[in-house]
Amino acid sequence: MIIYAQDLEGMQKFYRKVFGFAISEAFYSVHTSNYVKLKRDEAELLLVQVEVSDIANHENIKSKESTCSKPMFWIEEPMADCRERTIRNGGSFDPDHKEWEDLGYQVCEGADIEGNLFRVRSAPK
Repeated sequence: MIIYAQDLEGMQKFYRKVFGFAISEAFYSVHTSNYVKLKRDEAELLLVQVEVSDIANHENIKSKESTCSKPMFWIEEPMADCRERTIRNGGSFDPDHKEWEDLGYQVCEGADIEGNLFRVRSAPK
């Protein structure tokens, strides 16, 4: 999954600290977009740095309101631990009363430091 980031360093730190991703590749250039590829088990995130002006002028980079994809992360720990770590690292996370059960898993939603939404699933309480 590709996530466009204004703060590439901040975003890669967020996903590393909150979800345990590791950097598998990084590319920095003065002539083209910088990116960081993160990997956790079989999942990969490609964080591509963009400027605010690029987002406004590029039709392929849509606003969060018009984007219909949302990454889902499986966690082994209690939802409360992920919630606390997300908030401590600058993101937001719905309170526990907004959690719901789906197919035997606890589910909740949060957002990274730039407001990109994600969903988290964990084993039932």
